[in-house]
Amino acid sequence: MLWLFVSATLGDWVYTVVLVVSVCFHELGHILAAANCRTSVEEVVLMPFGSVAKLGRWLGTEPKTEAIIALAGPANSLVLCVVGLLLGDGMLGDKLLEVNLLLLAVNLLPILPLDGGRVIRSEVVKRLGLSAGGGSLVRFMDAAAFGLLGAVILLNIYGMASVNAVVLAVFLVYAVAQEKKMMPYLFMSYVGGKQGELAAAGSLVGRLIVVLPETQVTKALKDMVPGCYHLFQVVHQGGAVATITEEALFAALVTHGSTITFAEAEAKGTEPFASHTPPHQRQATS
Repeated sequence: MLWLFVSATLGDWVYTVVLVVSVCFHELGHILAAANCRTSVEEVVLMPFGSVAKLGRWLGTEPKTEAIIALAGPANSLVLCVVGLLLGDGMLGDKLLEVNLLLLAVNLLPILPLDGGRVIRSEVVKRLGLSAGGGSLVRFMDAAAFGLLGAVILLNIYGMASVNAVVLAVFLVYAVAQEKKMMPYLFMSYVGGKQGELAAAGSLVGRLIVVLPETQVTKALKDMVPGCYHLFQVVHQGGAVATITEEALFAALVTHGSTITFAEAEAKGTEPFASHTPPHQRQATS
């Protein structure tokens, strides 16, 4: 909070008060939306360019919920923009409009962990799946963050961008790097919570993915999408079929590494594999 005190003492105290109120109202939108989606907000960190809310659980595997919570903050900022316009010309109205337009512009940048980045992630993961979508997203965010940093530094040199803008860009580069480190745990979070979802709901939409024995387990991740329980069928020559659950797939990755194939996972006894023989190959018994 030191930067708030310094800003209020040495700068424009009206602007500082409006900024704090606007940021808090912005975060209130996230908090109320999270509560409505049965998700808690553990803490809110205030920063010179706004704030970052830390949710009680990772929503990277819940696209719809993540998008709803992410858009709630900008929606509140938009409300304050309208209030600023209604107040008309004057110190309070002008400051309210200026601050909330700035908050909207910053928070809707398509870079994680900002709201715009979360909305983009929710849509990409929903359309492309966990593995392919997550990988494409990280590459895009990386380029966007470094591009923003380069542009802001150049503008700062020519006196067209403040130090706060440079701090924001540096923070976003760091934040994207942290997101890249967390990508392997996205799948763990997804699989780890699936049994709980199944137990709570009693049923989930199923999705069947058919693979060959020589298919690498990691390749199959690209076909996984949020909101479904996946079963993998390994089709052997002659028509024999083995079925593997999400939990067994995860166990194979953890135990044997990312290069393991479905055939190797079967040979090493990964459980629970269930082998089946097609009806036309079964022998009649008396």
